[in-house]
Amino acid sequence: MEGYLGDSNIKQVEMSSVMLKITSDARVRGMQVPTGEERYAVYDFLTIACEKTDNGAYARKTFSNVIKKGSEFRQEVVRDVLNLQFPGAGQRETPTMTIRGLSRLLMILGGKVSAEFRELAEGVFTRVMAGDRSLIEVINSNAASGAPIHQAFRAALAQEPVAPILDDLCLKRKQEREDAQFDLEFKERTSQIRDRELARIKDFTHLMSSLNPDWKSDTRLRLQVEDSLKNVVLNKGPKMVTNGDEPPSVSISQIAHEKGISLKKGDMVAIGRAVAQGYFVKYGKKPSKHRQWVDGAEREVNSYTEKDRDLIEKAIKEQFVESDAESDW
Repeated sequence: MEGYLGDSNIKQVEMSSVMLKITSDARVRGMQVPTGEERYAVYDFLTIACEKTDNGAYARKTFSNVIKKGSEFRQEVVRDVLNLQFPGAGQRETPTMTIRGLSRLLMILGGKVSAEFRELAEGVFTRVMAGDRSLIEVINSNAASGAPIHQAFRAALAQEPVAPILDDLCLKRKQEREDAQFDLEFKERTSQIRDRELARIKDFTHLMSSLNPDWKSDTRLRLQVEDSLKNVVLNKGPKMVTNGDEPPSVSISQIAHEKGISLKKGDMVAIGRAVAQGYFVKYGKKPSKHRQWVDGAEREVNSYTEKDRDLIEKAIKEQFVESDAESDW
C-alpha cells in the first residue's frame, strides 16, 4: 500500500503508552511514527472488535473486501492506511490506521458491530444537540483520565483536529437569531419614526388649515407637503425593502448634494438627459414621471429610485469630473 515506512524510520515507544485497550483482557498493537502520530494494527483491532479468535483470518478477509477495487469505501479507507512492521521476531508488514481511521472503519463494516457503533454515535450526537449537560461530567472525567484509551484519543484529536461542524451550525443559528432580532428592532424603530413624521405632517396641515383654509391652492407648498408625505410612507429604507417593494426614491439634486456638488440649471438639464438615456439603455423603457415644483412652477419630472443611483452618479461624474485622480468617488 502507499505510504510505507521501513523499520529504520519508526521509533518504538513504551508499549503501555500506545496500546489501545478494547476489552479488559485484550489489547491492540500500536506504534508511534516519527511525525508523532500514533497508529494501530488494523487486523488486531478488527479481530477484537468483531469478537473473533481465529488469529486474524477473519480480519484480513474483511479488510480486504473493504479496500478491494470497486468497493465504495476503498478511497475513504486506503487514504488513512500505512503499512508498518512491528518489532519482534517473524513480524511482517501489516496495515495500520489512526484512532479516527479505526472509528470510521467501524461505521462501514456492516453487521452488528457497525450497528452498535452507529447507535452510540447517534446517541452522543443527539445529546450534544439537545444540550445534555450530563455529558460535561463524562467529558471532564475523560479529560482527567490517564487510561491508555483516553490518552490515545487525545493524541488523535491533536493530530487530526475535528472540523467544527457543530460549532459552525450553532454559530449560524445564533447569527440568524441575532439578525432576526435586529430586523425586528429596526422595523419597530422605523415604524416609530414614520409615525412621528406622519403626526408632524398631520399637525402641519391642521395648523395651515387653521391659519389659511385656502393654503392648498399654493401649488408649491402643496407639492412640498405631498413630497414629504411620500418620502415618509414610501421610502422604507434598504433594510425594509422585501418581497419586491419599491426601493426609496432619489433625485439628481439629492445625490449631487451628497457629493458636495452645486448644480446649475444647465448642469441639471445635461445630467437629467444623460440619466434618462442610461435608464432607457438599462431597462428598455423611459423612466416614470411625477409632478414636482421646479423653477417656480409645477412640472413633470423623471422618477428614480435607489436602484438607479449608479446611473445618476455616473452622469454627475461625467459632467463634473475631468479625471479619476481629481475625484473622491
